[in-house]
Amino acid sequence: IIFIAFFLIKINQQKQNILISEKYVQAGLYLASKENEKSITDDDIAVVRELKIQGKLIFSHVGTVRKIKCIDFILKAISSLSDEDRVKCAFVFIGKGMIKHYTDMAKDLGIEVYFLDEKKYVQPYYDLSDYVINVSGGSGISNSLIETLSSGRPVIVWNNKTFTQVIKEGLNGIYCEHRNST
Repeated sequence: IIFIAFFLIKINQQKQNILISEKYVQAGLYLASKENEKSITDDDIAVVRELKIQGKLIFSHVGTVRKIKCIDFILKAISSLSDEDRVKCAFVFIGKGMIKHYTDMAKDLGIEVYFLDEKKYVQPYYDLSDYVINVSGGSGISNSLIETLSSGRPVIVWNNKTFTQVIKEGLNGIYCEHRNST
């Protein structure tokens, strides 16, 4: 009974937090608290907001920036877009890891992407995203995929069993060919 009471209290708190968050998101503001204060005052969110104001389609990737997350495939896919399509978009990577390596790779490919490092509170970035890219080479469902789905943003995923069990093309996401950058 104590567990059930605790659970019901937590659900009620979460509902209140969601209502408060939705109010601030609709106003283009984010509720300041100790938990998300750094992200709110962070210049990075201002950069993404500015890209959105410019009318760019925001494609985000949230997760560790390393090979197993298939960042190289994402960068190669971006480079295969026409210049006309690429200028309409902004590609934002949020997470710690091999940022210098992938920044150099993006420069070599002649593409502009934004590596914004790790964030404690990522919801404002999801809110500004039009699509979230989640093509990890790891097994299982990632936290970032769960976060993306809960944010209501469509997710771009590989068309493999890990993702097709959760993502329904056209409903909550888009499939792309597994490990194909074109």
